[in-house]
Amino acid sequence: MRSKLLGGLALVAALAIPASALGGGYSTIELSSTPDGLRAGDAWEVEIRVLAHGRTPIENLNPAPRVKITETDSGVSHAVAARPAERAGAYRAQVVFPRPGEWTYSIRNAYDGGRTYPAVDIGRRATGREPAADRAGWALPAALVAGLAAALLASRRRPLATSSGTPRNAS
Repeated sequence: MRSKLLGGLALVAALAIPASALGGGYSTIELSSTPDGLRAGDAWEVEIRVLAHGRTPIENLNPAPRVKITETDSGVSHAVAARPAERAGAYRAQVVFPRPGEWTYSIRNAYDGGRTYPAVDIGRRATGREPAADRAGWALPAALVAGLAAALLASRRRPLATSSGTPRNAS
C-alpha cells in the first residue's frame, strides 16, 4: 500500500514540475505610438514600457528591448536597441524605415521574448515635387486629351479665303 502511495505521489510531482515551468512570466508591452502614417526616412520615436504580468514595470532588462522592422516584400530587416527612459520600466528607441512599403515591426525583450505587430504601410517622403512614377500615371490620359483636341481642331478647319473672297482649292 505504501509503495502505491509513494508511486502516486512521485507521478503527481513528475507531472507538476513541467507544468509549473510552463507557467513562467509574461509581460505586456505598451507603446507610446505606432508607425502608422510615417514616411520613409522619417524617425519614429517610440517609448516602450514593459510590465511583468501587466502590472509591474521591468527595469534594467539586459539586453534592453529591441525594435525589429522587417520589409514584407523582401524580408530585409533592421533592429534598433532601445535605451532606458526616465519612467520605471520604460525604454526609448528611434527607428527609421529606410524606404516606402509594407513593414512589420516587433518588440523583442529579455523577459518573455516580446511581441510582433501587424504590418503598416510606410509612405513616400514628401519632397515638394511629384515623383516621376506618380507623374507617369498622367501621361496617357494627357496624350489622349491632346490628341482629341487636335482632332477636333482639324475637323473644324475652314478653307482659307483668297483676296477675291472665293475659297482656294486645297489640292
